[in-house]
Amino acid sequence: MITTAGFEDTLIIGRGPVGRTGGLPQSKAMDFLHTEPPPPLVPKALIRGVTERLATGGNILVTLNEAETRAAIEALVAAGIESLAVCFLWSFQNPAHELRLRDIARAIKPDLPVSLSCEIAPRMGEFERMVTTVVNAFIGPVTERYIGGLQKQLGERGLKHPVQVMKSSGGVMLPQAVAHQAVSIVNSGPIGGLVAARHVGGLLGYNRIITADMGRNQFRCRSRRRRRVRGREHTVP
Repeated sequence: MITTAGFEDTLIIGRGPVGRTGGLPQSKAMDFLHTEPPPPLVPKALIRGVTERLATGGNILVTLNEAETRAAIEALVAAGIESLAVCFLWSFQNPAHELRLRDIARAIKPDLPVSLSCEIAPRMGEFERMVTTVVNAFIGPVTERYIGGLQKQLGERGLKHPVQVMKSSGGVMLPQAVAHQAVSIVNSGPIGGLVAARHVGGLLGYNRIITADMGRNQFRCRSRRRRRVRGREHTVP
């Protein structure tokens, strides 16, 4: 990951309970005294800061140092990174520096996936924007390979139209967009169920419907109960 110099620890610091408990099971998330925050997806050794700075309105205060940027990208590539996340302060107000960094990265390693915060999560809050961009960079390459392989195999078996991938917003996107928006399909499964239920309800003439969504793992958890026998815990089907 590359960010504005001086903000390399944003992922580690987090923001209140969101940064401390995000990614933890509920039992641990509620136990602040005995629970350490989860490690960031990007280890500190793979985070670089470069000189640049924008004002809150997007005006350039300090121009992107391209020599530092090039050196940072080359160092990360040499370390073996498979994907790069970029999050500069206030870039959602002016994406110029992030876009320029992507151009430099493509010149150094053309096939390196680059996720820009100004495209992935153009919103206020550097931690929220950064962690969303990092998740996109983390899952983007493997998701792209999976969806691309699925599209290829289905095409070979006679599918005439491209695969449409459900987004967590309830919309869909084409396979070629997955690499750049992989984070937008997180939790899209339950949303897909709601969209489908509304559609089926409309076909049946119902405007007010109730849906239930229970996955196999949830069913297994709920279909078993724990009880104590002589001080020991036993699982009862």
